Amino acid sequence: MKIIIPSELQIGSRKIKIRISEKALGIADLQAQASIYEDILRLSLKYEGYCRSNAIIFENLLHEIVHFIDRLYMRELEERQVGALGSGLAQALMSMDIEPDFSQIPKESSEDC
Repeated sequence: MKIIIPSELQIGSRKIKIRISEKALGIADLQAQASIYEDILRLSLKYEGYCRSNAIIFENLLHEIVHFIDRLYMRELEERQVGALGSGLAQALMSMDIEPDFSQIPKESSEDC
């Protein structure tokens, strides 16, 4: 079952924009980036010139959502814990035949796969 990933989500009172952007690769070759100050979550479709699978992009999306939740409510999780939660959630959802559809997310750059 495909689920359409919207261009915006809400966590608490914060509305967070989701964007496809090469800027996600700007900090230490990250594959996704969350900016709590701008309320923007940026995902990259490529890494080192290669197109990334929807499963990996979905995992990065969930990883960054966990970061937002942690920053807004807890401020306790270490990066390895955020990584484990993001990966575990992605695997659990995909094992239930939930497949992400990123077609509704605006692109900030010409990145395409």
